[in-house]
Amino acid sequence: MEILYEWDFPDGGVLQLVQDKDRAGSSSITLLVDDIEKIKKNLIERNIKVAQHTKSETAKTITIFDPENNRITFAQNMQSR
Repeated sequence: MEILYEWDFPDGGVLQLVQDKDRAGSSSITLLVDDIEKIKKNLIERNIKVAQHTKSETAKTITIFDPENNRITFAQNMQSR
């Protein structure tokens, strides 16, 4: 079972720390952005491979991996639009 700790910041933002034995030795981070298409375009222009792109009624995400195989996900909330 994963262990999860979460902190909500008064001025906005959330920090979660998760212990996940299946991903030991690597990390992941999710960054909330206002314009995910702009982020995607910028990554492609820099020859950074987008590993995953998801879209739903509530959110869009794109995921990349750094050279050490750490996961970086960009997410845009679609509910506020």
